[in-house]
Amino acid sequence: MIRVRRLLLALGMSACACAPITYSDAGAVDFATLRSVRVRVTSPIDSVAATLYLASELRELSGFSRVTVESTVAVDAVLEVYVSTLPEAQTRDDGSIDSYYSSQATYRLSTPRDPAVDWGHTSDQSEYEWEALEDALDQVAVHYIRPYRL
Repeated sequence: MIRVRRLLLALGMSACACAPITYSDAGAVDFATLRSVRVRVTSPIDSVAATLYLASELRELSGFSRVTVESTVAVDAVLEVYVSTLPEAQTRDDGSIDSYYSSQATYRLSTPRDPAVDWGHTSDQSEYEWEALEDALDQVAVHYIRPYRL
């Protein structure tokens, strides 16, 4: 009887043992079909610099094999992003004012056959205007991260 209890105790404890954890992300879109993308960012700050920044981030992080900003290059999809950045202020409990910039980015990935393959919005804030814009664009780039399984 004691053996049976020990066996049951051992089985019960092993059932509660740690299981391996797997982290994975299949990707926001089918990167096998959408291998190349053209990027266009519209921003009241500096659309050209913002477009170049997002293209660079997508080249580094995304599952797209080719990222371009050139309108003459044939691509599988077009990623359009509109970013607005506004100054904000908040009064603290002690009466001092905390000022920062808030950026909202709205994005849409389209193909000739589907005008809305993927879309969404993101926001971020920072003490500096350009940094708030970059942070919002970083979140767009991370949305298109290449598939992984760890």
